[in-house]
Amino acid sequence: MKQNLILWTAAFIITFLSGFLDSISSPNYPVSGTIGVGGEKVSYKFDKIHHGNQPYKFIIRTDIDTLEGKIEYKAKEETNWKTVTLKSADNILYGQIPAQEAGAELEYRAVIFHINKNYFLPSQKPVSIKFFGKISPFINALYFFTLFLGILLSTRSGLDFFNENEKIKKLSLLTAVPFFVNAFVASPLRKTYELGGIGNKVLPLSEIFPLGNIILFFFWIVTVIVIFNIKGYKKAVIISAVIILILFQILFS
Repeated sequence: MKQNLILWTAAFIITFLSGFLDSISSPNYPVSGTIGVGGEKVSYKFDKIHHGNQPYKFIIRTDIDTLEGKIEYKAKEETNWKTVTLKSADNILYGQIPAQEAGAELEYRAVIFHINKNYFLPSQKPVSIKFFGKISPFINALYFFTLFLGILLSTRSGLDFFNENEKIKKLSLLTAVPFFVNAFVASPLRKTYELGGIGNKVLPLSEIFPLGNIILFFFWIVTVIVIFNIKGYKKAVIISAVIILILFQILFS
């Protein structure tokens, strides 16, 4: 009992850390920072993904009461910037970019003004933001829950290598269930919502079945086949569990 508790705890920690590492290393992680202007701090965050049919709301936090600014945005293929003047209230500059069609991608940046000097945020280059449709909260929760559960169970299956009373075969079969639901139910529904396909248009299968989720499922099916057909399956399953974690980092970041 104690050994099982330790293994489940270890599997949960490994899965959590893997998810955290994936989120902070993702190319969709927001661009944020703080600069000094006139001896005061100015903090910003530029999102790279926006879900929903509402305008994208953008804010800059500052301790300078007189700070002014604007947002500049354009489609990647355009050359001329559109501008939105930022409003000020309670040490915050705020504005919004109009809602775009699902799948549309814009470049945007902020320009702030203080004592006849301009500052571009971020200073290096504009940030790309992609607009998606609003996702059903239930579908979104189902997607992340089944993905997390699949990785948790595959990790736990691998750690059963160290268990005296191992139940790898049962765990491996159980692991295939959330991977299947994620790849063939939750992912297609989530993508359909994201790309505005609900009640609007029929999307190509290649767009609604993300390759990464399908790879995880079929790789684990191969693992299950190996487990039930070779004697040294304990080593095979721990290797497969490690590969699943690696694939997750590669395919989802």
